[in-house]
Amino acid sequence: MASLSGLKSGFFTDIDVVDTISINGDSGTANQVLTSDGSKTSYQNPTLPAVSSLIAAGTGITITSTGNPETIATDIDADTIVFDSNTMKVAKVPNALTAGTNISFSSGTTYDGSAAITISSADTNTQLNLTAGNGIEITNTGGVNRTIASLPSDVFIVSGEKRMTINLSNFMPNDDVGDFNIASDDSGSSKLHGTIKPLSVNLEVVGYFVIPDGFEARAARVDITDSSGTAITRTLTFESFTTYGTPGFSALGTGSSGSEQSFSANLAGASDKLLLIKITTTTTADHIRGGYIKLVEV
Repeated sequence: MASLSGLKSGFFTDIDVVDTISINGDSGTANQVLTSDGSKTSYQNPTLPAVSSLIAAGTGITITSTGNPETIATDIDADTIVFDSNTMKVAKVPNALTAGTNISFSSGTTYDGSAAITISSADTNTQLNLTAGNGIEITNTGGVNRTIASLPSDVFIVSGEKRMTINLSNFMPNDDVGDFNIASDDSGSSKLHGTIKPLSVNLEVVGYFVIPDGFEARAARVDITDSSGTAITRTLTFESFTTYGTPGFSALGTGSSGSEQSFSANLAGASDKLLLIKITTTTTADHIRGGYIKLVEV
């Protein structure tokens, strides 16, 4: 090794440099560091990692590299963002909010986010003006909420009740007498026209009715008049008739014509069940006008 003026070769615990360290007369420039390539040592500019690997730019933020050092820039709106050279904070929202119909602010009529306020809304309890047409039921479930449901074509709402019209064409004579005729009165009389009547004394009339799915039959009314149109009372019998599978029927009670008669048991609509209504007529002057079956949704 060549001799070095004023320096000694060896292993030292530390070296106290008073001024500078020069490498081959090169003392480096500001911010340079000493690096070695394995054979010689020199001053070099430090290699910095890419900013993108250290910082992710958010919305409205751009990151640019100018070599050394790296810089971060943001587009600052002086009206909404305050910057004191160290920190940034939002002063208010870019566009002011205005209270609409039934909305009020605890302070002022616009809101820009610069101060806390309370926003309130007024409940005007507005009711919807809905009218139910044929076969439509409107149920008030509180406030302005409504449930609209379609009813079967032969079911109507009367005084808040669901009633299925008794179709006179569903009636036929029973097998108690040899003469099985039932006739429709077309006399033109305002009191009798359109009614049906037995053509034999003691002929009982039987009708079958399908109860709609989702409903129960709980009562029925049948009106009957004499030949002058005066209401008369006849015995009614209600039964549940099984149409297929294991045969059978079950009693649902008896009642009288001229008023609503409650069943002794409810009949739920089913594909294998019919409501059987038997009318015990006594003379050929009995005129059956019809009626209704009272239903309840289940």
